[in-house]
Amino acid sequence: MKVHYNSQHSNSNTNQGAYKPNSNPKNTQSQSSTAKGGSKYFEGNKKGEVNELKQLLKNTVHEKDDKKRREIIKKVIAYMTLGIDVSRLFNEMCMHSYTNDQVAKKMIYLYLVNYAEQNQDDIVMAINTFQKDCGHKDPKIRSMALRSLCSLRFSGSFDYLLPAINTALIDIDSSVRKVAVLGCVKVFYVSPDTIKGNSDIIKQLYDMIKDKDPLVITNALSALQEILDKDFKITQKMIIYLLNRLKEFPEFSQSQIINLTATYTPKTEQETFDIMNLLDDRLKHSCCSIVLATIKVFLAFTKNYEHIISSVYQRVKAPLLTLVTSCEMSGQFEIAYIVLQNILFLVSKGGASHFEADYKQFYVKADETSYIKETKLSILENLANENNIGDLLNELGEYVTDVDYNMARNSIKTLGNIAIKIKDMAVPIIKQLSTFISMKREYITNQTVLKYPQYFSEIGDVINQTVDFISETESKIALYWILGEFGEHIPNSPYIIENLIVSEEFNESLDLKHVLLSSSIKLFLKRPPEMQQMLAQLFKNIMQNEQEDIDLKDRAAFYLRGMQHDINEFKNCFLDGEQPVIDDFTEDDEEIKAKDEFSFNSFAVLYKKAPEKYIKNYQYFAIQRKREAAEEEEQEVQKQQELQKESKFQSEQQEIDQNLNVDQNQLPQTEELNLLDINSDPVYNNQNTNNFENNNNIQQGIILDHLSENYYYDPDEFENQWEKLDDGASLTRMLNPDLQITEEDLDGLFKYYRIYSVATGEEDGVIKFFLYAHHTQSNNLVLIDAEFNFNDKSVTINIKCENEELTSQFSKFMEELLNYSQILNV
Repeated sequence: MKVHYNSQHSNSNTNQGAYKPNSNPKNTQSQSSTAKGGSKYFEGNKKGEVNELKQLLKNTVHEKDDKKRREIIKKVIAYMTLGIDVSRLFNEMCMHSYTNDQVAKKMIYLYLVNYAEQNQDDIVMAINTFQKDCGHKDPKIRSMALRSLCSLRFSGSFDYLLPAINTALIDIDSSVRKVAVLGCVKVFYVSPDTIKGNSDIIKQLYDMIKDKDPLVITNALSALQEILDKDFKITQKMIIYLLNRLKEFPEFSQSQIINLTATYTPKTEQETFDIMNLLDDRLKHSCCSIVLATIKVFLAFTKNYEHIISSVYQRVKAPLLTLVTSCEMSGQFEIAYIVLQNILFLVSKGGASHFEADYKQFYVKADETSYIKETKLSILENLANENNIGDLLNELGEYVTDVDYNMARNSIKTLGNIAIKIKDMAVPIIKQLSTFISMKREYITNQTVLKYPQYFSEIGDVINQTVDFISETESKIALYWILGEFGEHIPNSPYIIENLIVSEEFNESLDLKHVLLSSSIKLFLKRPPEMQQMLAQLFKNIMQNEQEDIDLKDRAAFYLRGMQHDINEFKNCFLDGEQPVIDDFTEDDEEIKAKDEFSFNSFAVLYKKAPEKYIKNYQYFAIQRKREAAEEEEQEVQKQQELQKESKFQSEQQEIDQNLNVDQNQLPQTEELNLLDINSDPVYNNQNTNNFENNNNIQQGIILDHLSENYYYDPDEFENQWEKLDDGASLTRMLNPDLQITEEDLDGLFKYYRIYSVATGEEDGVIKFFLYAHHTQSNNLVLIDAEFNFNDKSVTINIKCENEELTSQFSKFMEELLNYSQILNV
C-alpha cells in the first residue's frame, strides 16, 4: 500500500522529498510511521508528475532544440509504457507533432495511436494530424504517418484512410508505397469488402508487381495473395518477369517468389523446363529457404512426368545433404531439423531409393539434439533394405545401449518397424531384440516386449527373464498376450498368470483385465490341468465384483456359457486360425491419404496436418474483430454507467455541502438538530449543559466549535501516544453499496470537520487513515484509526483518548458525520 503524509495546513511547511510529512516551522524532519503496525503505509510517493509534463509540453511547443523536445516526449512515452494514464496530454502531444524531427514524430505517433483508440473524442484530432503529415515533404514522415493512420482500429477511419492509401500507392518514394501496400492488407482484415470490392486498388496492386523497387514488388505479391487468395491470377508473363529479376531481391523475397512459382501450372513441358533452368542455380544457394523453395518447384512441376521424376530426385539430393551437413557443423540444429523433416517427407513418398546409398549420412551423432536424433531414426527406418540391413542393425543396436532413455526406446521401436517392413529379416531382428531383454533394464525390456509380440515363439525361452523388469501397462498387455498365444512353449506361463490374478496389479487397468481373460482361456484350452483352478478364480474375481466393468462381466459370462455348452466347439472357435501381424506403429489409411495433401517445404510437413487445419483465413480475423468491437462497446457502456454514478454522487455531495453551509439562524433550535451543523449552539443529547467544572468534565455532546481549527500534532508523538493509550471505543459499520469515493475525498471531508490526518494510504481496495482532533473545552487530543474496506463494503474506526467519556462521545460524533455524508448504509 502506498501511503503519503498529508500537507497539513496553510501555515505548515512541506518537505520536497519522496513523501510529504505534516510539518510546522519548528519541526520539518519527521518522516516516521504513525501507528503501531502502520509503518508499511509510509512509503515514498510522488504526485503531480503528469501535470508537470503537461506544463513542460506547453512551454516547449515552439522549442527549436530537438534534443530537448525529445527528452520530454521520451518521458511521456516512458510513463505510458509503465501504465500511467497520460491521456490528459493528448492536445499538447498533437501540438508537438508540428515538427520535422523524425524521432520525435515516431514517438508522438505511438502516443496518438495508443490513446486515440481509448478516447473516441480525440480520434478526429489524431486523424487530422496523420492526414496532414501524409503530405509532408519528408518521405520517411509520410510513411510513418500513413502507417500510424492504418493502425487506428476505428471503423470510421476508412473515410479518411482510403484516400490516403490511394495517394500513397502512386507516391514517388518506394518506402511510402511499401507502407501503402501493407495498409491495404490492414484495412482488408478489418473490412474485407472495402478492399476486395475496390477494383481500382486491386488493379493498382497488380501494376505494382512491375515496380522498380524489389521490396514494393514483394509487398504487392503478399497483399494480393492475402486479399484475393484463390482468385489471385498468376500468369506466365508474371512468373518469367519475376524470375528474370530474381537476383535483385533479398533472400526472403527470393524465397517468397519461388514459392509463388510453385503454385503456377506450366502449360507445356518446354515451359516447365525453361522455368526449372532459370531456377537451377538457386539449388547452390547458401540460404536453406531458397533451396527448399526451389526443390518444391521442381517436385511440383514434374509430379506428372514419371520419366524425369527420378532425375529430379537425384538432382535435389546433393543440395539437401549439403544443407544438413553445413547446418550441423555450424550448430544450426533447428534449420537442420527442418531440412531432415523434408527429407523424411521425400523418402516416405517414394524417394527412398535415391537416398539408400547415403544412409550413413543419417547416423546419429552424440552431440545432436533429441529431435534431430528422432528424425534421423525415422529416415533410417525408411531407407532400410536387404543391402544395408546388416549395418543398420549394428548401428541401431548401439543406440539401444545409449544413456538417453528416449533414444534407446526409439531405437527399439525402429528395429521393430524394420522387422515389419522387411519380412525376411523379422526373425534375426527379433533375436537381436531378445538380447536386449538380458540387459535387465526396465525401459529396454518394456519396449522390447511391446514390439510385435507375434514373433516371440522364436525366443520363448527368454520370456521368464522379462517378468521382473516389466512395469508399463502396455508392455504387460503384450507379455500376457504372448503367454496366451505361445503358452504351450513356455513352461512357467500358467504360474506367471497366476501371480497377476492374485496380485494387486490385477486392478490397475481395464485393458489388462480383458487381455488377461482371453489369454487365460487360451492357455486353459491348451493346458487344462494347470489352468483349471486359476481360470475359476479369475471368473470369480470378475463375476462377483459389484464394482467391475459391465462389459468385462458380460464377456466373461459369454465365454463361460460357451465352454459349458460344448468345450470342443468353443475351442475350435476360440483358437481358430492365426492372427495376422498388425503394425501398430505405421500410419493408417486415413493418415496416409492426408499425407498426400501435404506440401513440401511447409508447416504441413512438421505438423503432420493438412494446411487448412492450422492456417486461419481472413474470415477468422473478421469474426475476431467483431468480437473485439462488441467487447469494446460493452466496456464503453460500463464506463458511461460508472461516470453517471460518479456524477450522481458528486451532485449529492454538493447538495450536502450546501445544507451544511446554511446560516445557523435559519436552523431550527431543537434537540433533533443535526450534530454536524456548523456554528450551532445546541449540543448532543443535552443542550443545557454549557459549563465545565474542570478539564476532565466535558459536555454531553460535541459540536464543530469544540474542535480546534488547523491544529498541528507531530507524527512521532502520534505514534508514541497511540501505543501508550489503552484500547478505547471501536465501531464497525457497513458502507453505502453505491458509494464511489476516493482517498482525497475522504481526507477533505475529515478536514472540513476539523479532523486532521497524519498519514493515509490505499492498497487493494482498502483506504487507511490515521487521524486526530483537539477538543478545546477539555484540552484533550483524540486519536483515530479509520479503515475503509471497499471489498466487503465496511468501515472500522478505533478511537483512543485519555478521557473515556470523550472517547464515547467522539465515537457517536464520527458515526453521525459519516451517516450524514451518506457514506454509511442506513
